[in-house]
Amino acid sequence: MSEKPKKTLTVETLVTIAIAIIAFTGAMTGIISGARARAITKFEKKAIAASINREQAYVIAHTWMQQDLRAYAEYNRLNALASIAETEAELALGRGDEERANILREQVQEYRTAAAAKATFFSPEYILPGGAFDEQGFLANQMRLESRNLDINPQKNFEMAQQLIDKSSVLVTGIYMLSFVVVSLIFARVIKNNWRYLWVGIASLIFIADVIYILINEFSFGPM
Repeated sequence: MSEKPKKTLTVETLVTIAIAIIAFTGAMTGIISGARARAITKFEKKAIAASINREQAYVIAHTWMQQDLRAYAEYNRLNALASIAETEAELALGRGDEERANILREQVQEYRTAAAAKATFFSPEYILPGGAFDEQGFLANQMRLESRNLDINPQKNFEMAQQLIDKSSVLVTGIYMLSFVVVSLIFARVIKNNWRYLWVGIASLIFIADVIYILINEFSFGPM
Protein backbone atom coordinates (compact mmCIF):
# COMPACT_ATOMS: atom_id res chain seq x y z
CA MET A 1 0.00 0.00 0.00
CA SER A 2 1.57 3.22 -1.19
CA GLU A 3 1.83 6.22 1.16
CA LYS A 4 -0.15 9.29 0.27
CA PRO A 5 2.07 12.26 -0.46
CA LYS A 6 2.00 14.87 2.30
CA LYS A 7 0.18 17.99 1.36
CA THR A 8 2.32 21.12 1.59
CA LEU A 9 1.08 24.67 1.92
CA THR A 10 1.34 26.44 -1.39
CA VAL A 11 2.55 29.99 -1.77
CA GLU A 12 -1.01 31.06 -2.60
CA THR A 13 -2.31 29.53 0.62
CA LEU A 14 0.42 31.13 2.72
CA VAL A 15 -0.19 34.51 1.12
CA THR A 16 -3.93 34.18 1.71
CA ILE A 17 -3.35 33.36 5.38
CA ALA A 18 -0.94 36.30 5.66
CA ILE A 19 -3.51 38.64 4.11
CA ALA A 20 -6.10 37.44 6.61
CA ILE A 21 -3.70 37.99 9.51
CA ILE A 22 -2.76 41.47 8.27
CA ALA A 23 -6.43 42.35 7.78
CA PHE A 24 -7.21 41.19 11.31
CA THR A 25 -4.23 43.17 12.65
CA GLY A 26 -5.46 46.26 10.82
CA ALA A 27 -8.96 45.81 12.24
CA MET A 28 -7.64 45.49 15.79
CA THR A 29 -5.44 48.53 15.27
CA GLY A 30 -8.49 50.44 14.09
CA ILE A 31 -10.42 49.38 17.19
CA ILE A 32 -7.58 50.61 19.43
CA SER A 33 -7.41 53.86 17.49
CA GLY A 34 -11.16 54.32 17.91
CA ALA A 35 -10.91 53.71 21.66
CA ARG A 36 -8.17 56.30 21.87
CA ALA A 37 -10.28 58.77 19.95
CA ARG A 38 -13.00 58.39 22.57
CA ALA A 39 -10.41 58.80 25.31
CA ILE A 40 -9.14 61.97 23.62
CA THR A 41 -12.66 63.38 23.65
CA LYS A 42 -12.98 62.48 27.34
CA PHE A 43 -9.74 64.23 28.31
CA GLU A 44 -10.61 67.27 26.20
CA LYS A 45 -13.97 67.54 27.95
CA LYS A 46 -12.25 67.21 31.33
CA ALA A 47 -9.76 69.89 30.32
CA ILE A 48 -12.57 72.26 29.31
CA ALA A 49 -14.39 71.54 32.59
CA ALA A 50 -11.16 72.16 34.52
CA SER A 51 -10.72 75.47 32.67
CA ILE A 52 -14.24 76.51 33.66
CA ASN A 53 -13.59 75.38 37.23
CA ARG A 54 -10.39 77.38 37.30
CA GLU A 55 -12.14 80.54 36.14
CA GLN A 56 -14.86 79.96 38.71
CA ALA A 57 -12.29 79.41 41.47
CA TYR A 58 -10.44 82.55 40.33
CA VAL A 59 -13.60 84.63 40.57
CA ILE A 60 -14.49 83.17 43.96
CA ALA A 61 -10.96 83.79 45.28
CA HIS A 62 -11.05 87.40 44.09
CA THR A 63 -14.50 87.89 45.58
CA TRP A 64 -13.33 86.66 48.98
CA MET A 65 -10.22 88.80 48.72
CA GLN A 66 -12.23 91.92 47.90
CA GLN A 67 -14.36 91.31 50.99
CA ASP A 68 -11.23 90.97 53.13
CA LEU A 69 -9.73 94.06 51.54
CA ARG A 70 -12.86 96.12 52.24
CA ALA A 71 -12.92 94.93 55.85
CA TYR A 72 -9.21 95.69 56.24
CA ALA A 73 -9.62 99.14 54.69
CA GLU A 74 -12.52 99.90 57.02
CA TYR A 75 -10.47 98.59 59.96
CA ASN A 76 -7.65 100.98 59.09
CA ARG A 77 -10.07 103.88 58.60
CA LEU A 78 -11.69 103.34 62.02
CA ASN A 79 -8.32 103.06 63.72
CA ALA A 80 -7.20 106.26 62.01
CA LEU A 81 -10.34 108.04 63.17
CA ALA A 82 -9.75 106.73 66.68
CA SER A 83 -6.19 108.09 66.62
CA ILE A 84 -7.39 111.48 65.39
CA ALA A 85 -10.14 111.64 68.01
CA GLU A 86 -7.66 110.59 70.70
CA THR A 87 -5.30 113.39 69.68
CA GLU A 88 -8.13 115.92 69.68
CA ALA A 89 -9.21 114.71 73.12
CA GLU A 90 -5.73 115.36 74.47
CA LEU A 91 -5.72 118.83 72.92
CA ALA A 92 -9.14 119.56 74.36
CA LEU A 93 -8.01 118.41 77.76
CA GLY A 94 -4.97 120.62 77.41
CA ARG A 95 -7.23 123.60 76.76
CA GLY A 96 -9.24 122.72 79.86
CA ASP A 97 -12.29 121.61 77.87
CA GLU A 98 -12.95 118.43 79.80
CA GLU A 99 -16.47 117.96 78.41
CA ARG A 100 -15.17 118.00 74.86
CA ALA A 101 -12.38 115.63 75.86
CA ASN A 102 -14.89 113.15 77.35
CA ILE A 103 -17.01 113.23 74.20
CA LEU A 104 -13.93 112.56 72.08
CA ARG A 105 -12.87 109.73 74.37
CA GLU A 106 -16.27 108.10 73.88
CA GLN A 107 -15.81 108.44 70.13
CA VAL A 108 -12.38 106.83 70.43
CA GLN A 109 -13.93 103.90 72.25
CA GLU A 110 -16.65 103.56 69.60
CA TYR A 111 -14.08 103.63 66.80
CA ARG A 112 -11.92 101.05 68.56
CA THR A 113 -14.91 98.76 69.14
CA ALA A 114 -16.01 99.08 65.51
CA ALA A 115 -12.44 98.43 64.32
CA ALA A 116 -12.21 95.32 66.49
CA ALA A 117 -15.44 94.07 64.94
CA LYS A 118 -14.08 94.67 61.41
CA ALA A 119 -10.91 92.78 62.32
CA THR A 120 -12.99 89.58 62.47
CA PHE A 121 -13.83 89.90 58.76
CA PHE A 122 -10.28 89.50 57.42
CA SER A 123 -7.41 87.12 58.09
CA PRO A 124 -4.58 88.80 60.02
CA GLU A 125 -2.00 86.35 58.64
CA TYR A 126 -2.25 88.13 55.28
CA ILE A 127 -1.21 91.48 56.75
CA LEU A 128 2.43 92.13 55.85
CA PRO A 129 4.88 93.80 58.27
CA GLY A 130 4.52 97.12 56.45
CA GLY A 131 0.74 97.01 56.82
CA ALA A 132 -0.05 96.05 53.22
CA PHE A 133 -2.42 93.20 52.40
CA ASP A 134 -0.77 90.10 50.88
CA GLU A 135 -3.05 89.71 47.85
CA GLN A 136 -0.90 87.12 46.06
CA GLY A 137 -0.64 84.91 49.13
CA PHE A 138 -4.38 85.17 49.75
CA LEU A 139 -5.24 84.22 46.16
CA ALA A 140 -2.75 81.34 46.14
CA ASN A 141 -4.24 79.86 49.30
CA GLN A 142 -7.79 80.28 48.06
CA MET A 143 -6.93 78.54 44.79
CA ARG A 144 -5.40 75.67 46.76
CA LEU A 145 -8.57 75.36 48.80
CA GLU A 146 -10.72 75.32 45.66
CA SER A 147 -8.50 72.66 44.08
CA ARG A 148 -9.40 70.25 46.91
CA ASN A 149 -12.98 70.04 45.67
CA LEU A 150 -12.62 70.83 41.97
CA ASP A 151 -10.19 69.99 39.19
CA ILE A 152 -8.75 73.39 38.26
CA ASN A 153 -5.73 72.18 36.30
CA PRO A 154 -6.70 71.85 32.62
CA GLN A 155 -3.08 71.51 31.52
CA LYS A 156 -2.68 67.90 32.67
CA ASN A 157 -5.83 66.87 30.77
CA PHE A 158 -4.71 68.70 27.63
CA GLU A 159 -1.34 66.95 27.90
CA MET A 160 -3.03 63.55 28.21
CA ALA A 161 -5.21 64.31 25.19
CA GLN A 162 -2.19 65.43 23.16
CA GLN A 163 -0.30 62.29 24.12
CA LEU A 164 -3.20 60.15 22.93
CA ILE A 165 -3.42 62.17 19.71
CA ASP A 166 0.27 61.50 19.07
CA LYS A 167 -0.18 57.80 19.80
CA SER A 168 -3.23 57.63 17.54
CA SER A 169 -1.31 59.24 14.69
CA VAL A 170 1.25 56.46 15.05
CA LEU A 171 -1.49 53.84 14.76
CA VAL A 172 -2.99 55.57 11.73
CA THR A 173 0.41 55.58 10.03
CA GLY A 174 0.75 51.92 10.98
CA ILE A 175 -2.59 51.14 9.32
CA TYR A 176 -1.48 52.93 6.15
CA MET A 177 1.69 50.83 6.08
CA LEU A 178 -0.35 47.66 6.57
CA SER A 179 -2.35 48.55 3.48
CA PHE A 180 0.90 48.48 1.46
CA VAL A 181 1.65 45.08 2.99
CA VAL A 182 -1.75 43.82 1.81
CA VAL A 183 -1.22 45.24 -1.69
CA SER A 184 2.19 43.54 -1.90
CA LEU A 185 0.70 40.25 -0.76
CA ILE A 186 -2.09 40.52 -3.32
CA PHE A 187 0.51 40.95 -6.06
CA ALA A 188 2.30 37.88 -4.69
CA ARG A 189 -1.02 36.01 -4.75
CA VAL A 190 -1.85 36.96 -8.31
CA ILE A 191 1.55 36.66 -9.97
CA LYS A 192 2.39 33.07 -10.88
CA ASN A 193 6.08 33.32 -11.64
CA ASN A 194 9.08 33.77 -9.36
CA TRP A 195 8.39 37.50 -9.02
CA ARG A 196 5.87 36.57 -6.37
CA TYR A 197 8.73 35.95 -3.95
CA LEU A 198 9.93 39.50 -4.46
CA TRP A 199 6.52 40.81 -3.46
CA VAL A 200 6.46 38.48 -0.46
CA GLY A 201 9.82 39.88 0.57
CA ILE A 202 8.63 43.47 0.10
CA ALA A 203 5.52 42.74 2.18
CA SER A 204 7.65 41.16 4.91
CA LEU A 205 10.01 44.14 5.05
CA ILE A 206 7.16 46.65 5.21
CA PHE A 207 5.43 44.63 7.92
CA ILE A 208 8.61 44.37 10.03
CA ALA A 209 9.30 48.09 9.57
CA ASP A 210 5.70 48.84 10.54
CA VAL A 211 5.90 46.76 13.73
CA ILE A 212 9.22 48.36 14.72
CA TYR A 213 7.84 51.84 14.00
CA ILE A 214 4.74 51.27 16.15
CA LEU A 215 6.66 49.71 19.04
CA ILE A 216 9.31 52.43 19.13
CA ASN A 217 6.79 55.26 19.02
CA GLU A 218 4.36 53.64 21.42
CA PHE A 219 6.99 53.21 24.12
CA SER A 220 8.65 56.56 23.41
CA PHE A 221 5.49 58.38 24.57
CA GLY A 222 5.56 56.51 27.88
CA PRO A 223 2.69 54.83 29.70
CA MET A 224 -0.67 56.55 29.95
